[in-house]
Amino acid sequence: MNLLAPTFRLLAAGGAFQWFVRHQRLVHTFETNVRGPAYPIHLGGGTIRRIVPIAINPDNVTFSFDVLSYAGRLVVTVVSDPDHVPDHGVLARALQSELDLLPHEPL
Repeated sequence: MNLLAPTFRLLAAGGAFQWFVRHQRLVHTFETNVRGPAYPIHLGGGTIRRIVPIAINPDNVTFSFDVLSYAGRLVVTVVSDPDHVPDHGVLARALQSELDLLPHEPL
């Protein structure tokens, strides 16, 4: 059980959750992981071939790593605050190097 869940529910019920997120100083990195469908989906008669996950970070969160599996592919997007992370490219290349070491098997 998540011990913070009741606190976050109380903040949300009182309308203070967004204020809390904007003013918190405990979290600097978010990671999201969404499992999409294993097969391509269709929209308006066309096939959606790729989906790229993108998150919007609150003002006080430096990084997010957004992960999405879709139709046998895994996509990771790195979003960072350019004022606090001037070397975004270094982080992205290091992550890509590590991902390249993983076995390439269908999801």
